[in-house]
Amino acid sequence: MALNEHTVPRPRSVRLEALALSPNDAFVLSRIDGATPLEEVADATGLPIATVLEIARNLERMGAIETRAPAAPDGEAAARAAPRPRLA
Repeated sequence: MALNEHTVPRPRSVRLEALALSPNDAFVLSRIDGATPLEEVADATGLPIATVLEIARNLERMGAIETRAPAAPDGEAAARAAPRPRLA
């Protein structure tokens, strides 16, 4: 999956001491919680979004984080969210 500012990565269970993390890698990784999009990680760290995206790609390659596409709404949830026609 291509990473972008809306991607919500989650940390993987890995031995961090086995990874060659830079201080910025570790800093960004410490802000990744599986619920926060990378755009907000950039805001929280004060790093430019381009830098956070580059770090996230490296972390993903190292196996420190994983990303997945957002789940598509199921039919029932989509039906509830769809606007209902007005009866005249």
